[in-house]
Amino acid sequence: MTSPPRPSPSLQRVATNSGLVLLDDTANHLWAYNDTAREIWDLLHGGPPEAAVADEIAARYGIDREVALRDVGAVIRDWTDKGLIRTSNGHPRANGSPVRPMTDWTRVPRSDRAGSRTCTIRHRVIAFHVEPPHACTFLDVLYGHLATPGAGPDATIEIRDAGAGESALVVDGVERLRTSEGGELIGGINQAVLELVHPGMEWMAMIHGGAVARHGRGVGLPAACGSGKTTLIAHLLPRGWDYLADDLIALAAPDGRIVPLPLPLSVKEGSLPLLSGLYPDLIRAPRYEAGRGPSWRFVPPGATWHREPVTLSAFVFPRYVAGAATALTPITPLEALQRLLSDRIWLGFPLAQGRVEAFIAWLDERPSYDLVHGDATEAARQIEEIVSA
Repeated sequence: MTSPPRPSPSLQRVATNSGLVLLDDTANHLWAYNDTAREIWDLLHGGPPEAAVADEIAARYGIDREVALRDVGAVIRDWTDKGLIRTSNGHPRANGSPVRPMTDWTRVPRSDRAGSRTCTIRHRVIAFHVEPPHACTFLDVLYGHLATPGAGPDATIEIRDAGAGESALVVDGVERLRTSEGGELIGGINQAVLELVHPGMEWMAMIHGGAVARHGRGVGLPAACGSGKTTLIAHLLPRGWDYLADDLIALAAPDGRIVPLPLPLSVKEGSLPLLSGLYPDLIRAPRYEAGRGPSWRFVPPGATWHREPVTLSAFVFPRYVAGAATALTPITPLEALQRLLSDRIWLGFPLAQGRVEAFIAWLDERPSYDLVHGDATEAARQIEEIVSA
């Protein structure tokens, strides 16, 4: 006899005003779902079989039972695949990666091909040592303009070749991250730098995206690669906006102020015609090869590591669509959380329920918008209306 699906014992339910947010202690992962999924989850706690849950959902929403069976079944299969509920045989599905033994990198000799740079960032000297060749490109693009050869380092960041196509991020001899994803590695490097140049600062969250500010009001632009985020930021700067970040939105606790990370903008080849009028010297900026083709490293004018943190007034999730009319649409805090969780976001390690709940409560008080546009100039005007309202 098939037993009813039940939630995995490793899950904690995070308090929210709407929807369903689950924290998995084992996988150190968050999931966010809408109100219908929350109702299904609550019904599963009662222990009824799948058909009984579908019957209740059909009655509540006035839909056909076959439709409810199909939809509830799809949700339960998704949760089973993710290890959020027990399978029919009563055993939880394995979730998360196996725990690796920690490597003492102080005892592992560096590769002969390692590249090195010493950079001064906000009065702190950081020595970078890099083994994987692709990471050398990252290092030069992000921090090469801050190089101070010969300076005595206060801290060391290493990118070590961990084998099997993975790189290990090591800070002062302690491994912080191991990944095969270039974007995740870049985010880890930038996070480590922020922690080193702001010692003692408590962090609320670190989010993949850019940030700008005007008249002391910050706007976060969370976006995946290829969204047009960098081009949009470049259009905002000549209009009187301060540049804060292009890759990582660093939020300080407890009030979520944006801590600047003013690294060079990475301008893709397709954006050159759109920006050449604003930045005539851009074509002479250093060029390098990235995963999406040639890019140009552009250090924005006026960028400084010494800006004071800025209050985040709103999140805008931009997406460039060629030929599209500009549309700025409010989204709910739950929708904003789901979008943040779909890309790189750090809320502490290991994830703690109290910390996650504090972030969600903070997010509930910040307006969030979806921005679809085919014209960066018009999109910039729409963003200006947010901070002037």
